Amino acid sequence: MSFLYPEILFPLILPALLILFIALFIIPLVFMIAWNISIPVVFRLPRITYWQAFGFLLVVSIIFNGAFMGLKNNSSTQSSVENSDIDDLRKDIWKVSNKVDQLEQQLNELNQQLQPSPLNP
Repeated sequence: MSFLYPEILFPLILPALLILFIALFIIPLVFMIAWNISIPVVFRLPRITYWQAFGFLLVVSIIFNGAFMGLKNNSSTQSSVENSDIDDLRKDIWKVSNKVDQLEQQLNELNQQLQPSPLNP
């Protein structure tokens, strides 16, 4: 019995190879062309080769955690932490806003008490 089932294996391998080909060859080529068209003219920087474009994109992907491959951190724990932080911030803003309203009312009352009455100069 063979562990390689072509009817299952080929539909999985072909898209993976296509994505790998695009990521390794097409994206750096497009980046190189875009760089060589625009950057030397605008910023007077030198033109780059394919391998320089590939290396630049590789460094950028390392710095920005998967930007070269279009990967994003879809961690649900990170977004739930951010959402809870935002909710806490909204509650704090609401409390401060209510306190400011109360202080404004008190200030208006004090101003009215300190106003001289028109009958007593």
